[in-house]
Amino acid sequence: MYNIVVWDCGAGGMGILSKLMSAVVADYRYFSDVDCDYSAMASDQLVKTGLQRAAELINDGTDAVIITDSNMTCACIGILRKKYPDVLFVGYEPPVQHAVQYTVSHALVLCSEFVKERVGRQQFPTATVCVVDEDKLCYGLSKRAARSLLESALLEYEGTFDCIALGNSRYWLFDDVLRAIFPAVKIFDGGDGVVSRVKKMFKRKNREQESTLKLTFSSNEQENRIKYCKMVGEIFKYY
Repeated sequence: MYNIVVWDCGAGGMGILSKLMSAVVADYRYFSDVDCDYSAMASDQLVKTGLQRAAELINDGTDAVIITDSNMTCACIGILRKKYPDVLFVGYEPPVQHAVQYTVSHALVLCSEFVKERVGRQQFPTATVCVVDEDKLCYGLSKRAARSLLESALLEYEGTFDCIALGNSRYWLFDDVLRAIFPAVKIFDGGDGVVSRVKKMFKRKNREQESTLKLTFSSNEQENRIKYCKMVGEIFKYY
């Protein structure tokens, strides 16, 4: 079977992992870099960390690495593709193109400050970027707190957009909160594009085979490992 690494920072990539396992039969290794906050890193720190983590994750049998964090994708995926030409790298990209093709007014892009710079360089005249505090908008945040945070961040844009592009994989964790705030707004998740691309590259080898999953984390603390294993179970139930 194929060997696919799903490289996460936190818990947002678990949604992509779940969809991938339903779409492509493979031996999956899920790695969450729980000891690092990619949204707080400068570009050079992201590159240094990315090269270090890639060296730890990739071996001779690795077919693909899925980078589910948009900050790491922006900073490092081009460098990694050159360093490991035999490995397919697929990163989380904000689905801005899909959103601007859909909108008849404006598309709102939720992302970090780092990703905002990249989206800005693409010059989409009908896309407005809203920077979200990713330190606060994380797994485990209550729906009430998430709603308060999102309403505060999006208040100034209310009524100006008809769709939202999720700029990082962690935002899908609050998809239901966004839909409750903006029931008439279309939401685009970049994770769907990741899954679609992997499906095109890796066809099912044997439909009778089942995917396998190995969970790994950067933290050696038992409490953190138990916490993230529980997350996997909870998120897989969601799907």
